[in-house]
Amino acid sequence: MMLAWKRQEGQGVPTDEDLILAVQAGDKRAFDELVGRFKMRLYNFVLRMVADPDLAEEITQDAFVRAYIRGWKDYLENDPSPAHALMKAAHPSNTDEFMMASRQLI
Repeated sequence: MMLAWKRQEGQGVPTDEDLILAVQAGDKRAFDELVGRFKMRLYNFVLRMVADPDLAEEITQDAFVRAYIRGWKDYLENDPSPAHALMKAAHPSNTDEFMMASRQLI
C-alpha cells in the first residue's frame, strides 16, 4: 500500500508540509513520520527548561497530541515551521504539566 504522502520514486523525501497535509487527510503513518523527525529535538528543548526527564517526556507527548487533535492547522497558518510551532506549544509556560509541577514545588 502506497502512503498518501510518499512521493514518486526519485523525487526525494516528503517535506514537513507534505506530511502535515497527509495527516490532515487522515494518514496516521505521516503523523508517525513527523513524530520521528521532531521528537528528540523537541524533547531536548523541553528537558533543558524543566530539568526533569519524565516531565519533559510528558510535555513532548502533549505537544504532539495537541498538534494531532488540531490537525496541524495552526502550525501551517501561524508558524514558519512545524518545529517552531511544536517548540512554542511545548514551552513550559504553555503547558498544564509544567504549571502543575511548578505549583507542587511551592
